[in-house]
Amino acid sequence: MFFQDAIPPEPCVSLVIHGRLLTQEAMDIPESGPDDIVIRWPWRLSLRVDRVIEGEFSGRRLDAVGIQHNEIRKDYGKTFLFGQAGDGYRLLTISPERLTDRSALKDLAREVGTDLCEKA
Repeated sequence: MFFQDAIPPEPCVSLVIHGRLLTQEAMDIPESGPDDIVIRWPWRLSLRVDRVIEGEFSGRRLDAVGIQHNEIRKDYGKTFLFGQAGDGYRLLTISPERLTDRSALKDLAREVGTDLCEKA
C-alpha cells in the first residue's frame, strides 16, 4: 500500500497555479513491515503563487503535501495541479510549461488518473 492512500485527494484537480517551488522537506517515512518497500512518502512543500489558473485561492504562498520519492528540481515546475486533501492541498502533478488552456490542463490531469473539478 502506498502512503498516499492514507490521504486521498478529492477525485479531481481543485486548484491550478503558476508559481515556483520555494521549499520542500521530507516528512517521516511511514511505519512499514519488514517486507515492505517504501517508494514514496509525504513531503511538506511551500510554493510562491504567481497566478491562479483554476480554483479559488488568495495569497502569495501555498503550503501543500507532496507524495514523492525525492526532491523536485526547483527550476522544473511552472504549472502545479492540486487536489483537496482535508483542510489543505496535495500536489498531484507538475508541468514544466506555463499551461493556461483548459484542455491542456485536463490532459495533464488525466495523465495522473484524475480530471479537473466541475465549475460550480
